[in-house]
Amino acid sequence: MHISAISRSLLLLMVGSLAMAGNPGGEGQRRRPIAIVPLAYVGQQSQDEAWVGMVVAEQVRMGLDRVGGFQVTPPTVALKCMKDKGKDATQPLDAQTCGQVGRALGAERVVSGTYQVRDDRFTVKYRITDVATGWGIEEQTLSCGVGKLHEVCCDLLTAVVRSYDKRVDSTDPQPKTVEAPAEDRVLLGDKALRGALDMGTASPGAWELDCRGGYEMANGRPAQTVRFCTQALEIDPKFASALAHRGNARMALHQDDQALEDLDNAILLKPKVPTAYLWRATVLLRRNEFRRAVDDFDCALRLRPSDPFILCGRSLAKSSAGDYDSALADANEALRIRAAYPYAYYSRAVTELARGLLAESLADCNKALEASPSWDPAYYIRAKIYAERKDYGRAWADLNAFKKSGYVPEPEFVRRLRTDSGRQE
Repeated sequence: MHISAISRSLLLLMVGSLAMAGNPGGEGQRRRPIAIVPLAYVGQQSQDEAWVGMVVAEQVRMGLDRVGGFQVTPPTVALKCMKDKGKDATQPLDAQTCGQVGRALGAERVVSGTYQVRDDRFTVKYRITDVATGWGIEEQTLSCGVGKLHEVCCDLLTAVVRSYDKRVDSTDPQPKTVEAPAEDRVLLGDKALRGALDMGTASPGAWELDCRGGYEMANGRPAQTVRFCTQALEIDPKFASALAHRGNARMALHQDDQALEDLDNAILLKPKVPTAYLWRATVLLRRNEFRRAVDDFDCALRLRPSDPFILCGRSLAKSSAGDYDSALADANEALRIRAAYPYAYYSRAVTELARGLLAESLADCNKALEASPSWDPAYYIRAKIYAERKDYGRAWADLNAFKKSGYVPEPEFVRRLRTDSGRQE
C-alpha cells in the first residue's frame, strides 16, 4: 500500500486533537464520574467571546484529570449529548436538564454555568448539580480581569474538587447538603489544586491567548490558531504550549518546515508533553521519515504508557516502515486495552492490506465501521480491498463515502480504479 494513504489518514485523525486524558488516578482509587458542560454566554455574544465557555470547561476537565480520581466526561461530549436531546447549548441549564444530561452520560455530578464579558472583566456563575436529586451542591460567582482567566479556571477547579467534601442527603423530603464521608474527599490542599493548572513560566496574557488558539484549532480554524499563538509567543517567546499548538496548526496548513521548527522547540522547552511528540510524528510520517516517527511515538508512550491511541499511531508508523509484525502487535495491544476500538481495527486493517491479507483486512474494516460508522478512513482501505477483488461498484461506493467527509484519496489509486472499472465517477 502506498504510504501517503496511511500518513494522510493518521494526520487527519490527529490534527487538531486536544490533549488527551492525563493522570487517571491510582490503582483501586474510586473514580468519581462527573460531566463538565461548556459555560453558556449571557447576553449577545460576539465571536471574540465565544471561546471562553469552552476553554474554562476544558481547563477544569484537564485539571480533574491531573488531580486523579475522577472519570470526566469532556465538555465536547457533554455538548453533543445536549444537542442530541434537543437542548439549546447557548442557554443556561436548569436542574432538570442537568439531571437528564448527567444520567445519559453516567455522571454523578454535572458542572454547568454561565459567563459574561463586560467592562474588561470575565464573570462566571457556576452550579454543581447532584444528578440523582437535581440538588445544587454549590452555586457561586467568580470574576477576574481580561487577561487573567487562569484565575477563574483555578478557582472553579478548586470549587469542584472541594464540593466532594459534601454530599446530598435525600432521605428527607427536602434534600440537603451534608458532610461527605472521608473516603469521598480529595485530600489535596488548595495550592496543590491550583498547581494542577500550572501555567509554568507563562504570563496570564500569553496563557489566555494560547487557550484561545487551542479553541480555534478544535473548531477547524488553524490560521486563527497561528495568529493567537504567535501573539502569545510575542509576550513569552519560550512558552512551550503555544509553540506546540502553533506547530500543530501549521501542520494542518501544510507548513511542514515551520511546524517541525515549532514542535522541535516545544519539545526542547518541555520534553514531557506527549501531544507534541504525536504531532511531530504526524509531520514526519507525511515527510516519509518513518523511523523518526516511530521514535516519537516511543517517546509519547513512555510518557503515557499503554495509551491505545498512541499505540495505534505507532502501529501505522511501523506499517509504513515495513515492520508489519510489530505493527500488528501494537494494534492488537490497543484492542486488548480498549475492546472494539475502531482506530485499532483500522490500524490492523492497514497492515493486513499491506501484507496482502485481504479477507482479514476487510473483516477489520467492517469491525471499525460497526464500532463507529463515522470512522471514514476505513472506507478508503475497504475501497482498496474491493478494487483488488474487482468489486468495482462497492469500491466506488466506499471511495465516495471517504471523499464525502473531506478526505483526499491518492490520485494514482483513483486513476487506476477508473481504468480498471471503466467508470469515471
